[in-house]
Amino acid sequence: SVTATVCASAHRREALGVLCTGVGLAVLAHTTSAEAKSPRQAPAESRDSVSVGFLPMAVGLGTCCPCDVRGEEDGLDDDSAAKSAESVCDATYLQVTSGLSAGYRFIDTASHYNNERSVGAAIEDAVATGTVQRDQVCVCTKVWFDDLGYDKTLASVAASNARLSPSGGSGADMVLIHFPGTIDSVQSPAKNKKLRQESWKALEKLKKDGKVRAIGVSNYVRRHLKELLASCAVKPDIVEMEIHPFMQQPELVAMCQDNGIQVVGFSPLAHGDLPVLKNKVLSDIAQSYDKTVPQVVLRWMAQEGIVPIVKSASAARLAQNREIDDFELSATDMKMIRTLDAGKRVGFDPGLIA
Repeated sequence: SVTATVCASAHRREALGVLCTGVGLAVLAHTTSAEAKSPRQAPAESRDSVSVGFLPMAVGLGTCCPCDVRGEEDGLDDDSAAKSAESVCDATYLQVTSGLSAGYRFIDTASHYNNERSVGAAIEDAVATGTVQRDQVCVCTKVWFDDLGYDKTLASVAASNARLSPSGGSGADMVLIHFPGTIDSVQSPAKNKKLRQESWKALEKLKKDGKVRAIGVSNYVRRHLKELLASCAVKPDIVEMEIHPFMQQPELVAMCQDNGIQVVGFSPLAHGDLPVLKNKVLSDIAQSYDKTVPQVVLRWMAQEGIVPIVKSASAARLAQNREIDDFELSATDMKMIRTLDAGKRVGFDPGLIA
């Protein structure tokens, strides 16, 4: 494919020489205490690493959503289609390369993002240059709703693994169901339920057979998760959901944590669609710790036991977003942030899926 071709270019290897500085693995720690240890510094002995059994995870690196690769169906000739694919490919490749250099070890992608080859190429090149060891990295991908069903899910994961391992190495470490069903205006509740249950059985088999190390779901609401927990043989390791100060989903988070499921939160800054960065409560808290608003939001999520997923085209911003393990929010500040919850989504509402 065009994307595979451009991602194999020498351009990506030149980028590594600039971006791969060999930053070591640093695990974000978060407090699990209800009381604040200090409004400034978290004592080392109070820190607990966030983990999913096999891999400590700090702030995750998101790669959503370069789904704007255009081709013949858009009326483009081959050269124009190649330029479209190259632009998306290079942006993802450079972001993942920069993120790995900055210490990110949890990389989140999906079959629907059209960038798995770029993610895989960046990781393989970072391993080749000694920036990271492959077993230090957790790659998460997702099965799109068009691929729900037992056989289609297995085929989707196999295809993702092929794209994520250009040289035939490791594919996805973690696989999630992207949505609990089709988002069409006319839905069949019975069909959606049957397909997501079949897909979950496929993921259970992949984990049982050692093909993946963790499985989970994304964009589930409480009734979807309750249904899954009632029927599954293996509980999800991960539930990924929209989390930011204005959309905290406390009941769903509590349901996950009560069942030993790690919560991963995407859109921690609400994609800029809501005034997170300009919020006075967050700005005042950030100023009191000499931190940025994004750092305060990410630290708040960490102390809530949530792994945040961030995205930025700026290498400096990516590095800054990981600098959250040298302070701890007080109990008062945590409560202040919790009061901002307004149930406002910036993404699609999965509660609309039957």
